[in-house]
Amino acid sequence: LTVGVSLAFMCLLLVASVYLNYRPVKKLVSQHAPDNSGSNLTEFELLDSLFFAKDERISSQNNLLSSFLISDLLFGVDIDPVLLKSHFPEEKFHHFCVAAVSKLQLNSAQANSVAGLLRSQLSTAEVYTTSLPNSPRILFIFMSEKELNQELLKSKILFAVDKITAKSCSIQLGEAVESIWELPRSHQGALAVNLPIDQPANIPSEDPHLTKEIQLFTQYVCSGDQTNALAALERAEGIIASGSTSVNYRNYYCYKLLLTYLSSIRESSVSLTEADMEPLLAFQHPAQLFALLRQSAISCCKNVQKANQSSNAQVQSKLLQYVNDNLTSSELCLTSTADHLKLSIYTVSRLFKECTQQNFKEYITGKRLEMAFDLLTTTDQTISEIANSVGFEDASYFSEVFKKHYGVVPTKMRNAQNAGK
Repeated sequence: LTVGVSLAFMCLLLVASVYLNYRPVKKLVSQHAPDNSGSNLTEFELLDSLFFAKDERISSQNNLLSSFLISDLLFGVDIDPVLLKSHFPEEKFHHFCVAAVSKLQLNSAQANSVAGLLRSQLSTAEVYTTSLPNSPRILFIFMSEKELNQELLKSKILFAVDKITAKSCSIQLGEAVESIWELPRSHQGALAVNLPIDQPANIPSEDPHLTKEIQLFTQYVCSGDQTNALAALERAEGIIASGSTSVNYRNYYCYKLLLTYLSSIRESSVSLTEADMEPLLAFQHPAQLFALLRQSAISCCKNVQKANQSSNAQVQSKLLQYVNDNLTSSELCLTSTADHLKLSIYTVSRLFKECTQQNFKEYITGKRLEMAFDLLTTTDQTISEIANSVGFEDASYFSEVFKKHYGVVPTKMRNAQNAGK
């Protein structure tokens, strides 16, 4: 009898132990897979699958956010310093550099493959890639704890591009800087037009501030930023006027400014006619040149803005059409959309939000949930079938998103709708 009682007591303890240990598992399943009735997986297998998928989504979102932060920084968008520091800790990164790659077209997958290969070659550096709206150049941003060797970076980029695409390209690196907030300066240097002009012996050494202002002036004109272009031109004029009393000095730098400006315009989306260039080339003195450059810059900026607006409107129309035509495809994402339109993920994201006032994921999720709600209330399809038909690969994730949006899981929503009929 004593043995029987002991065995019964031990069985009760075992059952209680299993129950107490199983309750947290059951709770986790109900939280993360609230509508998993159609699944053939055990609770542990389901949790393993769910957490792996969630880790993948979080990792992908973090990488995308890091890329967007860098792009915003280069594009001049205000960034939360705390957010930037959390993604790029000061104790981890001390050296930064931007490389601009031109004469090459890469889709997002290829650009990311090049960046991945560069990471493997430069074991101490992190590498990001992006391209800005209305810019033909592909940017690679390097961050490292150790000092960056620019010649080494250039050779590694050439190797990686050749390895991934079997194509050649032109590379220009900006100045290596020691703060992530100085990356825009490195970016400006990477976009600058450097002309091989021999400096006469009787001309004083070139003022780096003048070189910077000339570069900024041409970049702002090519991007259509009239206010900053005229401000940079005014600063350049002041430097030339105060730099020396030598006529040779002033004429030399006026010609260099003019040649840099004309070369930059030639590579941009705007063109100057022979009639536009003739007055510039025939200038008699610096004051006349700067007056002519102001007029030319204003005209060019307006033309760039019009061209960009027209181009953006066309792209946005194609973008919305593509997204709406592929809403039910589980393959639809920022990357696939960017590759279809031959744009960077950053450009697609910015243009999409401009025309819909929603970010890409919000828009797609909202549309898919609307379709799912309609199918729930008008068909007898299972939850898994509905999830798949509106573009969700994972029925559990669909149920989680549905509950977050509507407040109840899909089955309860269906039951409530049927009860009201």
